[in-house]
Amino acid sequence: MKSFCLSCSIPTNQEVLNENEFEFESDDHTWFEISTYQIIKCKGCDDVSFRKLYRDITNCHDETENSLTQELYPKRGVHSSPIKEYKNLPEIIKNIYKETKFIPYF
Repeated sequence: MKSFCLSCSIPTNQEVLNENEFEFESDDHTWFEISTYQIIKCKGCDDVSFRKLYRDITNCHDETENSLTQELYPKRGVHSSPIKEYKNLPEIIKNIYKETKFIPYF
């Protein structure tokens, strides 16, 4: 499954490095969801990120890849801006900036 890579600025193929799947069902059995959490690596630039894939009761009739909803972390899309590089900041400040920088998702 392709995911948008912020470094490559296009949807790219991803290698799944690790994943865990969880199932949720409401007590009254009227709602269920299957979520897969993945650590992924872009096959174009080797950037590593996190992806959540889920299929809920509203789209479970379709077992294809298209029925999965994909959430990427950090959130990103075609209109996202890359994290700006600051060359003169201390390393600790750069790391905090990267951790807290909001990347708009459209």
